[in-house]
Amino acid sequence: MVVACGFWLRANGVWTPLEGVQKQAGREVERPGNSWTSVGGVRHIQYARRAARSWSLDLGHAGPEAVAALAMAAQGDAGDVWLWDESSARANMVDPVALAARPGYPVTDCGGLPVVSLTQGSTAPTTTRDVALKANAAVSSAGEESPGIQFAASTWESLVKVSIPPTPDGMALASAELVMPAPVGASGTITAQSASNAWWEPASSQTVGWWTSLPGGTTVGTGTISGGSVSISLSGVAAFVGADMTVRLSKSGSAADFPDRMSATPPVLRITYTLLAADRSFTQLLRPGTYWIALWSDATAGTTFGNMRVDLGSGPIDAPLLATAGTGWRYMSAPVSLPNPVEVECTVYDSSAYLLAGLMLSNLDHPGVYLPGEKTPVRVRVDDPTLVLDWLYEGEQGRGPRSVTLREVGA
Repeated sequence: MVVACGFWLRANGVWTPLEGVQKQAGREVERPGNSWTSVGGVRHIQYARRAARSWSLDLGHAGPEAVAALAMAAQGDAGDVWLWDESSARANMVDPVALAARPGYPVTDCGGLPVVSLTQGSTAPTTTRDVALKANAAVSSAGEESPGIQFAASTWESLVKVSIPPTPDGMALASAELVMPAPVGASGTITAQSASNAWWEPASSQTVGWWTSLPGGTTVGTGTISGGSVSISLSGVAAFVGADMTVRLSKSGSAADFPDRMSATPPVLRITYTLLAADRSFTQLLRPGTYWIALWSDATAGTTFGNMRVDLGSGPIDAPLLATAGTGWRYMSAPVSLPNPVEVECTVYDSSAYLLAGLMLSNLDHPGVYLPGEKTPVRVRVDDPTLVLDWLYEGEQGRGPRSVTLREVGA
């Protein structure tokens, strides 16, 4: 069996094979992240979507062309330097960031692995976000204000204030509801009315007169207490995106003190977003050869689910990506042959007509098996090659083991 070249280096736009360096080549992974603990004792951890990699290559059997190309790259004379990892290319060379899962999109089965669809499918995807209250205060008809959330018919009502966050890119605010835990035995209906933001949360009981100076305006929602909580769907929230919103709450029935924003189970504003359809696009550097585009989908045979654009030297050429023959949820793959090194622009369309997941681009077809994206080639920084000199004969360059480390940089 012929051993293939495991790594290629692109220097000044030309691919150079790094022959003889694949055996025991080390690949280290560093996934950036951070963590913090909230005042409530909850630990939060975030990690980067894609890990940064570095390759430690033994050049003991590499030819002089490979060593010279690496040395030139280390000196900064090779332009943008890219590394092609053949093992990643045979698995799935697509950047996982380009195909990152969107919250609310359906989960599918790709070769036994649960993979989030790149298309919406028939159900409009949504995602929710709980926003903590910014302030709350109880106001009485006697002119008294105090911290907390209290109710008594005609004598105690409450103000709550929340900062409506900016709507994330690619989403639309669909609805918002004030979700409030209720004390044991509470019953009745809570009505929410729009009110001015001209108040603050008192540290203790005070007398300012907010009962009359901050009257309730238009009714923006009502909710019935049930099962130990109440949910009040609020209207007009979209008008306050990026700003504070206050509602004045009144309750029918018996008096009650509700958990406030400092409680172990505080009230929240639960915002529901609808995810807008968004096509996925990425650019891929490819060497000459044959590649397979593979995926799972239930699209009708012949459906155009994407497009590849490539310029082989005579102008851009668009190649529609079509669903293959068959029905139902199935694996699809199609070969693409390229005679020259090119940059391919690939777009996968979002759609409500079908599901599509597990997209792979590789130079091996592995039917029915999904492999996550590893991204290759990648832009790299080349450390200066090292040499442990064993001997130096007259008329020859120095001999001895050489090694080099390449570190992934940039996007």
